[in-house]
Amino acid sequence: AVIDCEMCDTLSGPQLTRLSLLDSAGQTLLDTLVRPAEPILNYRTEFSGLTEKDLLPVTVTLQQVQLAVLRLVSSETILVGHSLENDLLALRLAHRNLADSAQLFPHPHGFPRRLKLKQLAADFLHQRIQTAKNGHDSASGVAVGAAEGEGQQFSCATVTRALAAARAVWSLPLRRRTPGRASPSHRPAPCES
Repeated sequence: AVIDCEMCDTLSGPQLTRLSLLDSAGQTLLDTLVRPAEPILNYRTEFSGLTEKDLLPVTVTLQQVQLAVLRLVSSETILVGHSLENDLLALRLAHRNLADSAQLFPHPHGFPRRLKLKQLAADFLHQRIQTAKNGHDSASGVAVGAAEGEGQQFSCATVTRALAAARAVWSLPLRRRTPGRASPSHRPAPCES
């Protein structure tokens, strides 16, 4: 299952404002806005696209979302996403079967740096994502919109699923584009069990 969460800032730190959960075929299992328990200090609209107007009528609580996720996700389910520890922290849930593109594709300069999902999509999938100035849509599991520039705009869920699949099939050559110079094919190491 692919998961993506959006958060806002409150006095006690980040809290969940949207959860999107898709199955392995990209079909939406759950997509809901969530009302934080505390007053919101910053909606993070530039990242989430959510505004005060969007969340004003919302009555869904974190506890309701947790129950819904636990009904849809078993302990054997592999959760796919980018920087999943942030999503799981916002959900206040733990899960051990993860395919995290932030971990699968480490930053060339090492920890604690991380490649952004937007950069991974451009480098490995040659796709543009998160191009909207007012945030991105975490829900859609299929290609979004029409052609934009030289390629299609894809959702975060689509990209994280594609990156995890590409990394899992380690024999698939992945090419990372380096602006201004040619880069050799990159073949990820096989995953150890």
